[in-house]
Amino acid sequence: MSDKQTAKKAPETTTEPTKLANGANGYTGAEKPATATTKPETVVYIGPNILSEGLKKNTVYRGRPTELIEAIAEKHPGIIRLFVKVDKLSKAMAEVHKTGTPLNLAYTNIIKRMEVSE
Repeated sequence: MSDKQTAKKAPETTTEPTKLANGANGYTGAEKPATATTKPETVVYIGPNILSEGLKKNTVYRGRPTELIEAIAEKHPGIIRLFVKVDKLSKAMAEVHKTGTPLNLAYTNIIKRMEVSE
């Protein structure tokens, strides 16, 4: 026999996760992992400092701080836009400084409301 005939065929690669018995690797049979095993998204607040409300620019949060946002949203509508995912941070920072973008409008509206309330 020649070397070509005895050489083993390389295993095919696949994008499907390896299935271990009893879901040992978190595989549940669904395409996406179960919600309980997913990491909470990391977000950064890129709005102005509102220290009276506990908000400081560039603060990183593990998971979206929904309770904090709900408490502040009455005074500052649109503040939720200023909590951005870390992977979109550089683009969002550029949009905050670009006049007319939704992030810029949210940022400037908060500044205006803070000036009026002072």
